[in-house]
Amino acid sequence: MKSKISSLVFLLIICLPVYSQTSFFTKDSVTKFNLKVLDNGGANFKYCNVIVGGKSTRFSPYEVSEYGLSNGIRFESREIRIEDEMMNVFMERLVKGKTNLYYFRGYGLNTFYIEKEDEGLVELPRIDKKDNSDYKNRLVSLNPDCSADLKTTKNIRYTRNYVRRYVEMNNDCEFARLPGIGIGVIGGGGNFRFNTTTLGGLSNLFDDIRFRTSNVYALGLSLEYPIWVSNLALYSDIMFYSHTASFERITQANGVYMSFINKGLSIPLMLKASLKQKPENLYMKFGPVFSFTMQTNDFLATRIGPNIPQVDSYEPLISSSHIGFSVASGLDVFMGSLGKANLELRYIVDFKTGQKATLLKRGGFYLLLGYRLQ
Repeated sequence: MKSKISSLVFLLIICLPVYSQTSFFTKDSVTKFNLKVLDNGGANFKYCNVIVGGKSTRFSPYEVSEYGLSNGIRFESREIRIEDEMMNVFMERLVKGKTNLYYFRGYGLNTFYIEKEDEGLVELPRIDKKDNSDYKNRLVSLNPDCSADLKTTKNIRYTRNYVRRYVEMNNDCEFARLPGIGIGVIGGGGNFRFNTTTLGGLSNLFDDIRFRTSNVYALGLSLEYPIWVSNLALYSDIMFYSHTASFERITQANGVYMSFINKGLSIPLMLKASLKQKPENLYMKFGPVFSFTMQTNDFLATRIGPNIPQVDSYEPLISSSHIGFSVASGLDVFMGSLGKANLELRYIVDFKTGQKATLLKRGGFYLLLGYRLQ
């Protein structure tokens, strides 16, 4: 019995999505499936294009009451006012429930329409010219018994994904903070270490050196840009860092301890993936890093053996620009209307071209604190 139930559940999981995304159209109260309904882009709002008998046939909103594309998008024939004239058009249905949401584009319009159980179709313009109220105020007043405040709707943009997500939450009476653009500051410190590789088999000063792990400090500005209404976002920051690097060079009984200060800018471009939008939210980030050296001080040298000559300076060790990658994990904490704070552990590796055909790898960890207005 259990195996039969499991098989039935499996078939439902497999078959229902396929059925729900089968193209169809309804004409004269008769719905026909498994016909090829063409996706005509912006023209979908004007006519329905169906392949019948191997030929393409167009149906107007006066002939077809509803049709659906194979990608799951549905259009309904509805009557609206356009330039003081009532006419039938196809509208994309975004949400069906206590409050239905439609989207229409054409005849100079690019707008939404809402329809409640006890009301007809009402436009949801970006700005209502009658009372000068915007769409966010209208969304808040959709359901007086279950509605979010303006702080929750602050990040809603006038796009299909954002407006649809809010109406869905309103229908379910479950609200979550929608992602928004975040601008803030970030800073912290960590431990980094250089490693060198001589290119082309050449020999130079750095063949015998051993780098030490040393401290690095960073401070900068951050930017987060959400991707649609998902839990993904593009993230970048521009951080000024100061890294005091030190190493030893030992040859037989002689040696020298050297250190130099490397200052520059680090700019990662990362994809951020978060859990659901909750007050405390774990996330992961990864992506390339571009770095630019602003200043590399002369070496400060201390002789270890008697036969090492006094070191005054060397030509710059590090090139002006370099590239690498970064991986990070952290915790976002929403601070209400104040924005968002975060604690992050970030690993960075970048590669630099040094003097005399030397490739340097700089790698290490940052522990960073950040704050963003969002």
